[in-house]
Amino acid sequence: MRARRSPSTPRVSPVRLDDLADASPDDLDAGVLLDGVRLADLDLPPVHLAGAELAEVEFARVTSDDVDLTGARLRETLLDEVRFTTLRCRGGDWQDTQVSGRVGVLDAHEARWRSIILSDSKIDLLSLRGADVEDLLVADCQIGELDLTGARVRRVRLASTRIGTLEAAELRCEHLDLRGADVEVLAGLTSLRGAMVTPDQVVWWAPALAEALGLRVLTDDPR
Repeated sequence: MRARRSPSTPRVSPVRLDDLADASPDDLDAGVLLDGVRLADLDLPPVHLAGAELAEVEFARVTSDDVDLTGARLRETLLDEVRFTTLRCRGGDWQDTQVSGRVGVLDAHEARWRSIILSDSKIDLLSLRGADVEDLLVADCQIGELDLTGARVRRVRLASTRIGTLEAAELRCEHLDLRGADVEVLAGLTSLRGAMVTPDQVVWWAPALAEALGLRVLTDDPR
């Protein structure tokens, strides 16, 4: 008999950055190359970094109403204790990147994420619609809505995380571990085929599962 394969955990490591040079807000511009720099304890106007390349960059305790990273390429980047009303990163390419803090909307529609950690964060809307995600750890987070519609995810784990609504329609998943997630509303449940859940979660989601399968749950005794 073939041995059962154990669940595969995300291949991620905390981002550690040393010997960074201090950068100026004047260095932030669309298409710019930022390498080995740090911005800390700043309250910034809208940040325009669409199409930029960031390597070994740290934003620490930075506040802004609007941060535009559309199509940007991030490598070994740390967004630590940030406060962003909107973080736009559609079509971006992120790898070995870590985010913590307070974000209203994190829009990563059709983005490519590899080895990403979201931790100690409160996010109203995290959109990964149509995204390609591999090796993602979401830990100690509170997320109002997590939209995975049409996404492809592999080795994703949610740990000690509360989610108001999880949208999973047309999701393609492999090694998706939901056992550490407290999800209030689950939509697109049939697309979660193969996901790892607990017995208690199955009981909690039973009404949604019955609805998704078109089951008629009757309370009257047929005898």
